Amino acid sequence: MSSNKLPGVEYEDINSGQGTLNKDITKKSIRKRGIFFQPFDVLFGKLRPYLKNWLYPNFKGVAVGDFWVLYSKLLEPSFIYGMIQTQKFQNVANLSSGSKMPRSDWKLVSRTLFRFPMNKNEQRKIGLLLLNLDKTITLHEEQHRQLERLKKALLQKMFADKTGYPALRFKGFAEKWEQSYLKDIASVNSGRDYKHLNKGNIPVYGTGGYMLSVDKALSNTKDGIGIGRKGTINNPYILKAPFWTVDTLFYVIPYNVDLNFLYGIFQKIDWRKKDESTGVPSLSKEN
Repeated sequence: MSSNKLPGVEYEDINSGQGTLNKDITKKSIRKRGIFFQPFDVLFGKLRPYLKNWLYPNFKGVAVGDFWVLYSKLLEPSFIYGMIQTQKFQNVANLSSGSKMPRSDWKLVSRTLFRFPMNKNEQRKIGLLLLNLDKTITLHEEQHRQLERLKKALLQKMFADKTGYPALRFKGFAEKWEQSYLKDIASVNSGRDYKHLNKGNIPVYGTGGYMLSVDKALSNTKDGIGIGRKGTINNPYILKAPFWTVDTLFYVIPYNVDLNFLYGIFQKIDWRKKDESTGVPSLSKEN
């Protein structure tokens, strides 16, 4: 155990399955005691191991709570960090004791045979490759979050408010937007059972997306938008013709408006507020 002068890493500080910190732990107002670790020791959360709370720190600190601090004279630290993420290690680590608060069993894990190269240069190359992939994944995840925030802002600003004018629009457009009911710009159609159909190359879609392919289509030439009738009702997506939809998925065909524009409108709508059920979320054509 260590003193409380070093930054402490707790479960809540780690992004599960990503091996990154979600805050600056040096700014914590309260320092706690824990297990001391050196830079590039490997931290593995043994409590509820399925949460995948692992970390490869480049600083000195203390692991607060149920962590293993792993290091080896035979293995490169980066290789160990990669190894704990393998399916074999995860399978053994999750053979845990306890039902409400399961913990990995070190006796079981430590007695499991793992293969590794004796050449440390090979270990180092493998570990470095995986670390670089982690960095790239983290970068893309941050870019994805930024794009999601940008899209959310544009959905608010590029569609007209009660005044009939959007706050943000392309140059060359200034006229007031018209107001219409959905029934005036698109048709809402019900999906059907597909089990009587033969196998083919026409995709069948449900609320969760693609299911299988059949030999007939409900819409042969017109693209549309799928929106759940039951279950997942808040996740519209574009359907490319030809397609078939099951009876839990409406398909909407626009006829007086651009498909992608209508899809943008669908993404602005909080469909859950139109849920008319007391159990499984449900929509009707009248919604």
